Amino acid sequence: MLRVEHLEKKFKDFAIRDISFQLEPGYIMGLIGRNGAGKTTLMRMLLGVYKIDRGSVSINGWDLVHNTVKAKDEIGFILDQTPFLEELTIAENQKLFSRFYSRWDDELFDFYLRRFHISEHRLVMDLSKGIQTKLQLAFALAHHPRLLIMDEPTGGLDPIFRKEFLMLLQELLEKEEMSILISTHLTNDLDQIADYITMIDDGKLLFSKSKEELLDECYIVKGAIEDEKALLGDANAIIVHKKGRFEAFIQDRELADKLLAITEIPVVLEHATLEDIMYYRTRRGLDEN
Repeated sequence: MLRVEHLEKKFKDFAIRDISFQLEPGYIMGLIGRNGAGKTTLMRMLLGVYKIDRGSVSINGWDLVHNTVKAKDEIGFILDQTPFLEELTIAENQKLFSRFYSRWDDELFDFYLRRFHISEHRLVMDLSKGIQTKLQLAFALAHHPRLLIMDEPTGGLDPIFRKEFLMLLQELLEKEEMSILISTHLTNDLDQIADYITMIDDGKLLFSKSKEELLDECYIVKGAIEDEKALLGDANAIIVHKKGRFEAFIQDRELADKLLAITEIPVVLEHATLEDIMYYRTRRGLDEN
């Protein structure tokens, strides 16, 4: 469905460097990384907003550069900023934007407006951020896309619709042969719905793998500073010192099994959460006092 190969883009003070991953139909991939990691830049490259310097993007078999119109016809998107003309009504925006999609479905669009309790007569400028997100979703789904690309879609939503939104995404995967790429800093959302996690930092790919595999191999180790060497040795660990104790992130199932077998030294071993993984893999700065 989505195939990204050796993608690169250079700016004056930032670059996307050699990013590759793929997403098959029927799955949700979470794109994570700290602020400034390049998530939004990557999203804009996948949408064709930014020109690709090197590499390729294929969407349902259509190359984004060589078959731009057909590739974009396969994409529905939700952006952090609304793409609509704010001085127009929803109905007027519908008339304007629907012509760009070969599979636009007025009945389906009206269905989602009713489901989200949005009147087509309202001006876009009068909508709250949460309602604008709902409207983007209605537009995104109304042309039967094969790929949904979403940049921070739940940030402006109230808790009730946020839960409904996540349930709707899972419902779409069951009813449609669709793939979803969702960029968010709300890792709790990805805990609930993601099948795969892709992480970037400073424009580079750190990993792209199944969430199950990732959580199975990542751990947090806690213990006294004087026991750190005995417990971790020369292991590849990211370590934080906190008031006489250490906390370490390890991505090593074999080491975790060895630590579980230790009985003579007090040690705490916990599965890392997605939030832990994002924090430690992009950690900047000094130890805490």
